[in-house]
Amino acid sequence: MPKTKKAEFDKNGFDEKVIENAQNWHLKQQQADGSWKTGYVDTDSSTAYVARSLALKSEKDEETKKHLVAGLEFLKKRLPEIKDAYILANFALASIATGDLEMSKIIAEKLNSLLQSDKETLFWTTANTPFHGWGTTAKIETTALVIQAFLRLNEAEKFETHLSRGLAFLLDNKDKYGVWFSTQTTVNVLDGLILLQKSIKNKPQ
Repeated sequence: MPKTKKAEFDKNGFDEKVIENAQNWHLKQQQADGSWKTGYVDTDSSTAYVARSLALKSEKDEETKKHLVAGLEFLKKRLPEIKDAYILANFALASIATGDLEMSKIIAEKLNSLLQSDKETLFWTTANTPFHGWGTTAKIETTALVIQAFLRLNEAEKFETHLSRGLAFLLDNKDKYGVWFSTQTTVNVLDGLILLQKSIKNKPQ
């Protein structure tokens, strides 16, 4: 039998070749204007999501950086027209990951203007996520991303009320299985909770 090449796994147990192939495929899909288009979701939304995914990769080669910069430049030009919290949260997270704190703070202020509230909680929402989340699921996932953005900006005190009431919204909306309706939504909520825990742990006494 022919020998097969042994897969190389990263520290999280993922096959690095699969990740590399997926990333390269995404880079090839980028449009000349820096955006990523799909046939089923808003271009701003898909661009912000892909940009965030590329930005969060710890090691980026020059080709990846070039595509990422083009994507972020596309979103900067679109910023005055973007009024969707899901898009803005992903854009903010991508900007923070690339060190553009000035742009991140501008986006954070725009997110601040888009919050919605009920009697005791705050939340942010979108009509549809790229993963077909809508209604309550869209509210949960978007709120989790906004909380992550506020926490990564290291401005927890400025947005303290938003964080506490946003967290209340997330905790109040667990489903009957103790998670948040879908894998994608649950992962984003857990990422937000982990960041919050780290923020509290590192807060000066």
